[in-house]
Amino acid sequence: MSQVPDSPASAPPPLPEAEVWREGKKIVMYKGGEMPPRCVKTNAPMDRTINKTLYWHHPALTLMLFAGLIPYVIVALVMRKSASVRIPVSNEAMGKRRVHLAIAWAIALGGLAMFGVAIAESNSSNGEMVGVMVIGGIVGILASAIYGIVMTPILTPARIDDHVVMLKGACPEYLDTLRDRPW
Repeated sequence: MSQVPDSPASAPPPLPEAEVWREGKKIVMYKGGEMPPRCVKTNAPMDRTINKTLYWHHPALTLMLFAGLIPYVIVALVMRKSASVRIPVSNEAMGKRRVHLAIAWAIALGGLAMFGVAIAESNSSNGEMVGVMVIGGIVGILASAIYGIVMTPILTPARIDDHVVMLKGACPEYLDTLRDRPW
C-alpha cells in the first residue's frame, strides 16, 4: 500500500497538470509553477502578470521580538524562505490596488503634515495643540503603514518551503477553478 504524504514538503515530483492546486482557501503550487491565466482577485481573464519575490518565515519566530527587534530581524532574515511567483491579475484588480496605495500615501502625507504644523506651532504659546499634532502625526503614519500592509497585497505567503509555495488572498471563484490536493 502506498503511503500518502502529510504535507506539501513531502510531496512527490510535480506532474505537469498538478503544478497548482488548492488546499482550503489557499493556492498551493510548486516553486516555478504557473498559475492559471485568470485574475486571482476577480477570476476574470488576466491582463498582466506581476512578478513578485515573496518571503516567509515560521510565525513562531515572532517570539524573538521578546529578545529585541534587532535579534528578531537578524534571525528572521537568516531563517526566511523565498519564492518567485508570477501572479495573474486583471486591470480591475490593479486599479483597486492603486486606489488603496493612494489612500495609504494620503494618510501618511496627512501625518507628515501634522508634524509640520506641530513644528511651525512649536514656538507658540499653545503647547497643548503641538502635543495633539505630534500624536496625530504618529497615529497617521502608523495608520498608513497598517492600511498599506493590509489592503495592498495581491497575494500573501501562508508558507514557503524548499519545494512548495502556499498563498492566501485569492477570491473564492478563482479557488473554485483549481483542483483539490492532487494526492
